[in-house]
Amino acid sequence: MTRRDKEDDGDVGREGGSEAVSMATPRAAMMLLDPGNNSALVFTLHGFNVTQAGRQPLFAVSLLLYSATVLANLTVVLIVVVQKSLHEPMYVFLCNLCVNGVYGASGFYPKLLHDLLADSQLISYGGCLAQIFTV
Repeated sequence: MTRRDKEDDGDVGREGGSEAVSMATPRAAMMLLDPGNNSALVFTLHGFNVTQAGRQPLFAVSLLLYSATVLANLTVVLIVVVQKSLHEPMYVFLCNLCVNGVYGASGFYPKLLHDLLADSQLISYGGCLAQIFTV
């Protein structure tokens, strides 16, 4: 399939010098395997059907949840590290779960918060891979 055929289908568009691919199309995988494709691959996310005024309360709730998640997990980690009587396998495992929770939340929430305030919800291929390995 040539680049012209992809553009005629309407699934691929030019967005700021890089190609935007809808997540609903299977052509994203085909474009990843195309060795002649020199432009950046960008996925367009179509999940936010809320007006800009409606996104601000969602942003506030998401920021609150992210802050609470990080604060609660770091509190548990700090308590396990400081309290010598908690240096047992069960509490070390609990500490590791909390570190994993902070790692996953820090991979997910910043992009979500950005997309809630942005006009277009785009993510690069590299950013998508980074989220895959953190979430």
